Amino acid sequence: MLSTHFTRPRTSLQRLLHQTQRAYHRPSNHRPHPTISDSWFTARRPPKSFTSRNPAPQPLTDLFFRRTYSQGGFPAGSSNSALRATYLLITLNLVVFAGWQYATATGNRKLTQTMHDNFTLSWRNLKEGRAWTVVTSAFSHVGLGHIFFNMFALRTFGTLISCVPGVGAAHMLFLSLGSGIAGSVAWLGQKASSTPVKQSGWFGSTTQRGGRVSEVALGASGLVMGAGAVAACLMPFAPMSLMFIPIPIPLWAITALYAAVDTYFLKSETSRIGHSAHLGGALFGMVYYFGFLRKYGGIWKMMTMRRR
Repeated sequence: MLSTHFTRPRTSLQRLLHQTQRAYHRPSNHRPHPTISDSWFTARRPPKSFTSRNPAPQPLTDLFFRRTYSQGGFPAGSSNSALRATYLLITLNLVVFAGWQYATATGNRKLTQTMHDNFTLSWRNLKEGRAWTVVTSAFSHVGLGHIFFNMFALRTFGTLISCVPGVGAAHMLFLSLGSGIAGSVAWLGQKASSTPVKQSGWFGSTTQRGGRVSEVALGASGLVMGAGAVAACLMPFAPMSLMFIPIPIPLWAITALYAAVDTYFLKSETSRIGHSAHLGGALFGMVYYFGFLRKYGGIWKMMTMRRR
């Protein structure tokens, strides 16, 4: 005997609930992140975006233009704090610059000598016990053009670094302090305590004591090069623009060019730029990246992906 089973027609509300339940229980290829609420994820695989935990395969160059969550989601240090630290560094440089300008404008010899003793780097200052000048000289500028270009570059690199989630104020401050010290040590390692009369320095000058000329150095160039090296390691393909060049250039190429120029003029006796300080700061920046920042992506991620 043939039996027939008839079902009652569903109401509109029942059909809606049935469709919702089917969509909810549909298998998903997306594995939720342990620290992000499940309500953020939908039943279907999310579209390609920088917030996707498992994005579709993309060219390696694209990896450095997308923010990705680290293993713990957004860490405690926020990008805003790194940017605030950058502006703090710029403010410190401007304060010291104002001190130099006031001493020059008023002709105050005592203040000028105080600035030389406490905000310039030289073997004489170190021998007289002013070891803090290894740090303070990295925040000191006399010329307007010198401080303008250094602060412009520092703001540029600081802004790039702050775009990486997890790199907070502490990283920015330790990086800057270490790069400044490394630049000072590199410059001191190349120079003697007293040299024949010549214009040299870290965009520096010379001072005369007892008929001999002692080279002095000042400027944030080593600090800036350290920040530039870290920015280039974190996002090497970030497009940058240089004056008089109409096309964007990747950051890694600009950084490599600066390093090559500094290496070429490292032993120049006529250059007034502290190329050794630049290289020292850049080297510290690279070491800091591989030691503390590689987990946030960049060239380390590219290297590990190519080894797979």
